[in-house]
Amino acid sequence: MLKFTIQINTKREHPAWITLISSVISCGVFFLEEKGEAILSVIFNDDTPTLQDTLEESIRERDFQFMYQPIVNIKNRGIGLEMLARWQHKGEWISPVLFIPVIEKERLISSFTELIIDQLIADFWKLKRELRQVKFFSLNISPFIFIYQEEDPFLSYLTSELKQHNISFSEICLEITESSMLDERAFKFLEDCNEKGFLIAIDDFGTGFSSLDYLIGTSFNVLKLDVALIRKLTDNPRKIAIVESVLYLARKLHIRVVAEGVETKEQYQLLKEIGVDDIQGYYLSRPLFLKDIIERESIFFIPS
Repeated sequence: MLKFTIQINTKREHPAWITLISSVISCGVFFLEEKGEAILSVIFNDDTPTLQDTLEESIRERDFQFMYQPIVNIKNRGIGLEMLARWQHKGEWISPVLFIPVIEKERLISSFTELIIDQLIADFWKLKRELRQVKFFSLNISPFIFIYQEEDPFLSYLTSELKQHNISFSEICLEITESSMLDERAFKFLEDCNEKGFLIAIDDFGTGFSSLDYLIGTSFNVLKLDVALIRKLTDNPRKIAIVESVLYLARKLHIRVVAEGVETKEQYQLLKEIGVDDIQGYYLSRPLFLKDIIERESIFFIPS
């Protein structure tokens, strides 16, 4: 007799176990048909902390680390640092692709964003003292921020903390993904941010949702070309034509253009030739911890 025993280390209502059980049941049915016998046992362990529980504790204990990736002007002067959250759990680094959706789904985004703001303020003057060429800091804004804005006034908290620590709003760039612009609440949120003097960046431009509506209806300062447009750019005349067209439009609208995901000298040289303002990517630097940013001032000078 073939016996299947599964221990599910999650809450009963969590959907993650359904796929696993379905797969094993299919396997059991196969053996039942072939051998005539099969037993399936499922054991739930409700005492095992879920990812949500662990994240809540980590946010409460401020158990996150933060890195910065340079955004550098083509003319060899540093202009910005994008702040990126990193989480290490039980000795392993957990990808933001995994933990950010949980934070959003479980409505932990406000407390998590406050943690980010507090850390940014703690790092701000350290970096400004050591690296005078740093002009602004970028924060990635979850669309759930403006969805919950009425209940959790993120913007009020941000402006209050910046004022208290004598940081100009114009030194903070708020990045919102292009797909988030499909939500009407994003327009109102960005209008409020723009009126207060924050820099606004549209991230991941060119991912498939590109629309002239928000180029017309929203005031923003920076447009970040998605990695997908930059990847294999030098071998794709159609991509080059698209990037050139975006650059032409951006110049007419007085918008800076950042190329994300720049990894090679050839990409950099082509982007410089066609007029991109700033670059970001591994060709220049991977994300670095605060002390490494300060020690490696040379990262603000593009390799020849």
